[in-house]
Amino acid sequence: MFVDLIKSTSLLVTISAAELMTQAQLIASETFRAGGLSGDLRDLFRDLLPVSQCLLLLERSIHAGVPLSLARRRRLTLARTILAEEVLER
Repeated sequence: MFVDLIKSTSLLVTISAAELMTQAQLIASETFRAGGLSGDLRDLFRDLLPVSQCLLLLERSIHAGVPLSLARRRRLTLARTILAEEVLER
């Protein structure tokens, strides 16, 4: 749910590649400066790709139940230890 919230409010969802390319073509047809816009769009997508990949990894970690903070990881380890001791006592 957390990752869905991030994805639904991010620039990766609200601005698509097709919209950006269409706007770049409109601007290029008015100003005759297509080279600069293409380079800017390339840079934008190159910079947003790692963000998208990080969100994908975060989503997979959350789905797998991996604790994201060190404190939660410690609590989970402690809980597993206590549960294992209780099973051994029975």
